[in-house]
Amino acid sequence: MQHNITTQDGYISNLLLFNKTAEVVQKKPASHLVQNPHLINYKNVELLKQYITKGRGRIIPRRITGLPSDIHKKLVSEIKIARILALLPFASSM
Repeated sequence: MQHNITTQDGYISNLLLFNKTAEVVQKKPASHLVQNPHLINYKNVELLKQYITKGRGRIIPRRITGLPSDIHKKLVSEIKIARILALLPFASSM
């Protein structure tokens, strides 16, 4: 059984292949964290929540946030510390 699923440019989207809905994600300007990397701390939960998805609690990748690699690595490690200390959830309850 073959399905005829194509997009405008002729390519099949992975979201269509796996029957998932697409969330429109735009790049965030990362200028405030680049200028002030000392703001990234596991205690700053409100800042860390901005870099976690709402549905499943995943960390937003670097290509979407626009952060440099060293700052993104620090952000990821601080998010993981905050999760271990129960300041952030591992996954959101649906």
